[in-house]
Amino acid sequence: MKTLHSVINYVLVGIHALLAFLLLFENSVEIPFWLNPIGRMHPLLLHLPIGLLFLAVLLWVFRKEFGEASFHKVSRFVLALTAVSAATAALMGFFLSTESGYSGETVTRHKWFGVALSVVCYGLYAFYNQLFARKNAYPVFLG
Repeated sequence: MKTLHSVINYVLVGIHALLAFLLLFENSVEIPFWLNPIGRMHPLLLHLPIGLLFLAVLLWVFRKEFGEASFHKVSRFVLALTAVSAATAALMGFFLSTESGYSGETVTRHKWFGVALSVVCYGLYAFYNQLFARKNAYPVFLG
């Protein structure tokens, strides 16, 4: 399980580094045409991290129904799925935003907030143990 978490961490760091690069140099970046269909899947994938965040909240609310070890394993797994799906949705959203018809301040804000939410989801996953060790830190960040 530790190897899986290491792989997920490396993948998430790589995706977020790519997102940072794409956002900082978006005027100079030209996305290949074959990535357009991947970008169009953004609205489909967008709802997965939202639902997984609600699942993480429900797990927190009903944590007494699980054993402590089971709760932590399931919560960490759900947060890993949330972080990966949020990062992937943000990347697909960037690809979609390069198509014609997407421009303006609203799209720019949407991109930055999407990447910020992806970073927050990654932070919840990466610092789960530290957040949970501090009283009330985990539910505050989860909220």
